[in-house]
This record gives sequence, C-alpha cells and structure tokens, in this order.
Amino acid sequence: MKPGPDKSPSEPTASAPLSRPTFALSGTAQVHIDEKFPTKAGVEGLRRYPYTETKRFGAEHVHQAYLVSGERLAPVVQSKKGGAEAVPFQQTVTLQSQLLG
Repeated sequence: MKPGPDKSPSEPTASAPLSRPTFALSGTAQVHIDEKFPTKAGVEGLRRYPYTETKRFGAEHVHQAYLVSGERLAPVVQSKKGGAEAVPFQQTVTLQSQLLG
C-alpha cells in the first residue's frame, strides 16, 4: 500500500474545510463557512469552500468562495453596500465551478 500525499494540518479537505479563510480580505471583519450554501449544484472533481461575513459586517457585505480543481485555485468574491444577496453569489459560484471543472 502506497502512502498518500502529505497534507498540512491547515489544508482543507472535502470533509473538513477550514472554518474561515487563512487570510482575510481587506474590509472584512468576521468570516465563517457558509453552511447555507447549496451542495446539490456541485461539479465532480471540484472542491468549493464558500464563506460569508457575520451579520455585523461593515459598510459592505462580502461573500467569498474558493474553488479548487487539481492545481488550480479560483477565488470568487462579491460585495455590496448594505448587504449582498446569497442567491446571485451562489449562481456565480456555480457558473464559475462549471467553467473550471
């Protein structure tokens, strides 16, 4: 049996993504994994890590996701003054996932 590739403890896996990104985007306060993000629209072979700000965000509400396919990483970020809606962000992430996968 061959040993698997080494993984650092901070590297997300499909079953255990990071609870928040390692580095914060400028202007974001507290970010957490978006547990309301639908999983049905997943693309085979692609991992998604969606995050959102907590309700007490600053002037803009920021949604962010990181898409991983092989060695490719694609960040997706949307923000809007007063509050960014979840559905347009989810649609954008799904479309970008299909393009990347």
